[in-house]
Amino acid sequence: MSVRKRVLGRIERTMTYWGLLKHPFGQEYVREHYSPTGKKKNETDESAVEIPTVGPSESDA
Repeated sequence: MSVRKRVLGRIERTMTYWGLLKHPFGQEYVREHYSPTGKKKNETDESAVEIPTVGPSESDA
């Protein structure tokens, strides 16, 4: 992706975050997914799924 597109996208996200532009999903969506400077927030904490361990546990031994 070119630098120009990245910069314009970040400016657009910043303006949307601060309410200068409207987002189709609403400003709350933008505030949940982007930082005040337009960077995308990490969603690993929310979308991480706890994977159960399979097999005998240490207490069974």
